[in-house]
Amino acid sequence: ASSLMITMLPACFPALNPTAKCVCSCPSKASLMALAAHGYNDVVYRMVKKTTYPSYGYWVKQGATTSLEYWDMSLSQNHCMMDHIEEWFFSQLGGISNADEAYDSVNISPWIPADMAQANIAVQSPRGEVRMAWNRTESTTDYQINVPAGSIAKVTLPVVKGLRLYEKGTDISELPSVSNVQYADTLVCFTIGSGDYLFTMDGSTLTEAEEDNEDDDTEEDDEVGDIEGEEVTETYILNHGFEHRNTNAIPWAPTS
Repeated sequence: ASSLMITMLPACFPALNPTAKCVCSCPSKASLMALAAHGYNDVVYRMVKKTTYPSYGYWVKQGATTSLEYWDMSLSQNHCMMDHIEEWFFSQLGGISNADEAYDSVNISPWIPADMAQANIAVQSPRGEVRMAWNRTESTTDYQINVPAGSIAKVTLPVVKGLRLYEKGTDISELPSVSNVQYADTLVCFTIGSGDYLFTMDGSTLTEAEEDNEDDDTEEDDEVGDIEGEEVTETYILNHGFEHRNTNAIPWAPTS
């Protein structure tokens, strides 16, 4: 089913197909996680960073502080169905997933965008908080990991090839609290028990953030990026016959 979803995605999401106009929420959950499962986190990240219509970033630019029902910002102004991206934040950016019953064992394997300097993701498990955070400069990388009491974590982290990970100046392979340390090219895998950890590396793969590139979009898309509020709703609403239900004043909409 997920392979079929991958085949269908270019017809649904403008990040993959600039001519598409996606204003529905139904396929979002399956699509986002199908992309992640098949190694396309970079595509999801590109979608999340977009600020032109239709996108989460477009909502933010229009002043929305909740997830809305449709990309055109019509109808419900607080609609949890469009929050599917949150699952991606926790399971992919944070890389946090349950590997046993009630988080007895946890997998922590974050997907870290090349241009993202820092992130802090936490999951409240039955045993307590599981946290994965990172902070990168041009020359150093810090990984903060919190594992609750009674849990163990299998961790996979990006490293610069040839460099090693340390905690308080000690190579992690020499720490009694860290086991099964294996380096493989640009990754390191290991197992840790409960506790709070701060791992450091004297190196970084951080790159400068790229501007949202709309050069590949059609002329129509460029025009859409400049349209705001009611004009978007009027032009792209795909729920004809229902728009009269959204007659109340909307905070983000321009007023005459």
